[in-house]
Amino acid sequence: MILSTLQRTAVLGLLLFTNQVMADYWRLPNGQIVQTMANSTPPVAGARRVTGNALQQPPQNRAQQPQVQQEPQLAQSFSPQITQQTTGRAVTKVPTKEVLGTGLHSDNCVLFARDRVPSLPHGMNTWAGKKKAINSNTAVKGSVALIPYTDSKGEEIGHAAYVENVDGNTITLLEANFSPGKITRRTATGTDLNEAARQLKIAGFYVPER
Repeated sequence: MILSTLQRTAVLGLLLFTNQVMADYWRLPNGQIVQTMANSTPPVAGARRVTGNALQQPPQNRAQQPQVQQEPQLAQSFSPQITQQTTGRAVTKVPTKEVLGTGLHSDNCVLFARDRVPSLPHGMNTWAGKKKAINSNTAVKGSVALIPYTDSKGEEIGHAAYVENVDGNTITLLEANFSPGKITRRTATGTDLNEAARQLKIAGFYVPER
């Protein structure tokens, strides 16, 4: 069926009217006109609803619409290396380690610790012997930390480390042979001293009588 010019004009007018009823048109701050669903809120701040002759400008293709910048969302959970501040120090998940080189008894953790704490008991060449020396669960500067350790042969020999410092929720160990034949310093900071001790895998302490 061939439509007359008048009929075609009427059909186009009806389509335009229907499109306007089912959609909203907005003029963005940059002058562009975009289309949204009917009765929707402005797509961006400062957008103004337009009607009438302004609609002669064709709406922008959705793919070309300027993106509305959203407020950044905070992650629900995260596990960074530094999680919070405690007594001026950062809480860390992994103790820091500093290799200081070699020195007297740097190849024997027990003798190195006994050089600093002469009352450290003897018979500590096995983990069973080291466990017997534990007399405290609290880190104290000048004590010796006892740490379970199994060597490459599968023998439970354990490890002894001198507690060089306790500051707030931070424990610093000075030790020998943690790195083979070397003297090292390791530091851990927790939300409390117990957590710092867990990071260093400490089972208990030998605290000399004062």
